[in-house]
Amino acid sequence: VKQRFENPSQHWVEGIYTFPLPEGAAVDQLRMMVGERVIEGQIREKREARKIYSSAKQQGKRAVLLEQPKGNFFTTRVANIAPQASVQIVFSYQTMLDFKDHGYSLRVPLVATPQYDPNARRGLPAFLSKEHQIAYRDIGEPDSNPVRLHMDLGAGMPVERIWSDSHTLHVDKQSDSHFQVTAGDSENRSNRDFVVNWRYAEKAYSQVSLFSEPVNGEYYNMLMLMPPAPSSSIEHGARELIFVLDVSGSMQGASIRQAKQAIRSALANLDSEDRFNILFFNDTAWSVFASSRKATSRNILEARSALDRQQADKGTEMTAALTLALTREDDALFRQVVFITDGAVSNEDALLGLIEKMLSTTRLFTVGIGSAPNSYFMRRAAEAGRGTFTYISDLSQVKQNIQRLFEKINHPALTDIDIALDIPFSDLMPNPTPDLYMNEAGYLLFKTPTRPSEMQIEAQHDDSPAYLQQRVGQTNSVKGIAVEWARQKIQHFTERALNTRLDDRDRFKSQATELALKHHQVSKYTSLVAVDVTPVRAGADLFSQKLRSNLPQGWQSGRSDSRVYHLAQTATSAPWMTQAGLVWLGIAMALLLITRLRVVQGAISRG
Repeated sequence: VKQRFENPSQHWVEGIYTFPLPEGAAVDQLRMMVGERVIEGQIREKREARKIYSSAKQQGKRAVLLEQPKGNFFTTRVANIAPQASVQIVFSYQTMLDFKDHGYSLRVPLVATPQYDPNARRGLPAFLSKEHQIAYRDIGEPDSNPVRLHMDLGAGMPVERIWSDSHTLHVDKQSDSHFQVTAGDSENRSNRDFVVNWRYAEKAYSQVSLFSEPVNGEYYNMLMLMPPAPSSSIEHGARELIFVLDVSGSMQGASIRQAKQAIRSALANLDSEDRFNILFFNDTAWSVFASSRKATSRNILEARSALDRQQADKGTEMTAALTLALTREDDALFRQVVFITDGAVSNEDALLGLIEKMLSTTRLFTVGIGSAPNSYFMRRAAEAGRGTFTYISDLSQVKQNIQRLFEKINHPALTDIDIALDIPFSDLMPNPTPDLYMNEAGYLLFKTPTRPSEMQIEAQHDDSPAYLQQRVGQTNSVKGIAVEWARQKIQHFTERALNTRLDDRDRFKSQATELALKHHQVSKYTSLVAVDVTPVRAGADLFSQKLRSNLPQGWQSGRSDSRVYHLAQTATSAPWMTQAGLVWLGIAMALLLITRLRVVQGAISRG
């Protein structure tokens, strides 16, 4: 990812820019371009990196600091940008791609929805410090921060179709499996997420594939599982299905319309023996029925009537909604919760801790609505809830996506997955292992002292035990497995540090920090910093400028309180600085998907 900070003023400037990346991004490389020279970033503990950057800034040296304040939010700081000059930085990240419905999907967030902070209404300190809060342009103000999007796609197998629901694409076919993909010239506004999908011509895949990456005498392994199709004759048992709909102010406009259509489609998929309820929330949470009811025509009609009356307004107090949704009424019923929201909250860590505490055997499915939902929170919530995350950006695709989701909900393909190897293994991630659903691949990562040669997999399939024993043979060596394993393990330690007893927090924080330093990754506790040794500013004042982001396409704030939605204005050191800091973003993404025989192998993308 390239970011160029331009300073059109006559003053020395520090540029500050907070932005989202894909929710699984592992940022591990940073470079600052100074003329013909390239200055490599170094990973440091967060406080040390800040000290190095602050010292360089005061000494008049060019410097860059890349931090991860939370989730998928990152902040770049560039010190000592000369008048009428620009500084370009380049950083790299790796992310896992989702394989589902015979292909892959890549989503690159280009803007973040303004996030509700429940502490602001209570007069408490914000969950996200002011320096990392995104500053937005005013409604009606022309968009800034143009973006150029190019993807070099080596798909590994013949591709049947490439498309985007968010942008117009120009596709230059190099071969059946190699394409140059560019967003149209008119699609350069960074006001919605960039989504590109590709589907393979081949529809038959191996059920099990194993990849390894040797690093410093250890083997990092990735097991890819493609579950068998569930039997069409299997009927799902009695269940309780709870819909939770966000009707807060951030859902105004297209988002609430899409969400209502999604639930209408979902209600049409209920069986008469299902029990259901609909919960709504903004500042408070309430439900259509006092307790779940059978999906009779009368009850569905009453629920639809209540749904039609809802308007998007007020704050996003998600804690009450999650508590209500995860409170079980009947332990005998299999419980599924479908949570439909844009996820515009800033207290993700506290909410994830609540989910972990209350979930029990409930399965949680999240549906992201709008042009730029908080996918980090919704994906992590679904992972914790052993469900799936569905993103819907195109109103015309709502019914199709919800029907596909319900096919998966009705028939989980593999549950209670357990693996065994012929050699010891450790640090299995994710933990607990997720359920796998129809036409979706699952990935398990773990460490071994040598390459495995045989494995056993046990699971539940169609409510019956399933068992597979397979010799691995020669495993493929794939770069990036160690990076992804480390990212997941760092995230695991970080979440434990935030949601555990006070006397255990320092231990988990120390483990996360140590692992991030070892694997050169930006985290909540580590940052990348690059400093040019040559001072360029002597004596002149330095003004700090927070660069403003566009509001998401279709977002309205007429009835939203800017104090609780972090609609901070640009932080300037003088009135003339309002237009001083401009940023141009060019994102060049190169994807390499590894293939072996007839198997779609690997889902590691480096941007």
